[in-house]
Amino acid sequence: MPLKITRLYLMHIKKNPKVYIITLSVFIVGIFMGHFTINGLLLEQKQELQNYIQGFMKIFDIEKVDNIEVFNVSLFREVKQLIVLWALGVSIIGIPLIFMIVFFRGFSIGFTFGIIISALGAKGFLTIISIILLKELLIITALISLSVNGIVFSTDIIGSLLGKKFLMENIKVKFLRYTIFAGIQLIVIGIAVILESVFLPVFIKV
Repeated sequence: MPLKITRLYLMHIKKNPKVYIITLSVFIVGIFMGHFTINGLLLEQKQELQNYIQGFMKIFDIEKVDNIEVFNVSLFREVKQLIVLWALGVSIIGIPLIFMIVFFRGFSIGFTFGIIISALGAKGFLTIISIILLKELLIITALISLSVNGIVFSTDIIGSLLGKKFLMENIKVKFLRYTIFAGIQLIVIGIAVILESVFLPVFIKV
C-alpha cells in the first residue's frame, strides 16, 4: 500500500512538474515569511508568545494527554482544509484561493516553528523534528498534491468551458479521478494524525 501511494505521487509529479514547482515555491515563500515575521514582533509580543509555548509544554509534563482528543481535534482541522481544497478544485475561480491556502499553511508552519525554537531552544528543535516526522511531512505531501490536482482540474474545467480542451464526458471522468485522488490524500492524512496523536505527546515529554 505505501509503495503504491509513493508511485502514485511520483507519477503525479512527472505529469505536472511545473505546477508542483510553482505550488512548492508558494509554500516555501510562506514558510520564510512566517519565520521572518517573528523578527518584526515587539519584544513584549515575542516574550508573551514564548511564555505561552513554555506554559503549554508544562501542561504535557503535568497532565495526562488525551490521545483521542488530540486525534479528533487534529483530524477535524486537517480534513476541513482538505475538503476546502477539493471544493476549490472543482470551481473555475479556485486557483488563486488554492495558492492562498498553500501560502498561509507555509506561513503558519514557519511562524509556529520559529516561536517554538525561540521559546524552547534545543528542545524546541527536537520537538519540531518529531512533528515533521510524525505528521507534517505526510500532511504537506497530501495537501500539496491535492492542491496541484485541484489547480490542474480547475484548468481543465476552464479549458472545457472555452471549448479548447476537453469534452464534458472527459471532465466527468477527470472529476471521478480527482475525487478518488482526494480520497487517497484523506487516508494519508488519517495516518499522519494517528501518528501524531499516539507519539507526539511522548516526544514532547522527552
